[in-house]
Amino acid sequence: MKIELILWYSNENAYHQLAGNYPNQLLKAGQNMQWDLPTGTQPPYQKIIQLINTALQAGTLLPGQQLPPERQLAKQLNVNRSTVQHAFNELVSRGILERRVGSGTWVNSGKW
Repeated sequence: MKIELILWYSNENAYHQLAGNYPNQLLKAGQNMQWDLPTGTQPPYQKIIQLINTALQAGTLLPGQQLPPERQLAKQLNVNRSTVQHAFNELVSRGILERRVGSGTWVNSGKW
């Protein structure tokens, strides 16, 4: 059985108050998001960027959520790990994602 938690919030402060009341594993994006590359002729790293941007706009990914590990995501998307790294690096440079040493890659909660 798969259980999904849907978080709705009207502003960033409400989100942080709500997120603080739930264990971190409930905020992990890899457990409730469909990770499929969009179709098109773009390079795979740009498709990953598009996938993440679309998920942010749709509310599937929320500020403060952790993304799946690079190896896991690469395997799921059937791409090389360096492709996922390239996409993540681009999104980190834009301030959309942040990397935490020893913890993984997260949606930047300060950006939203």
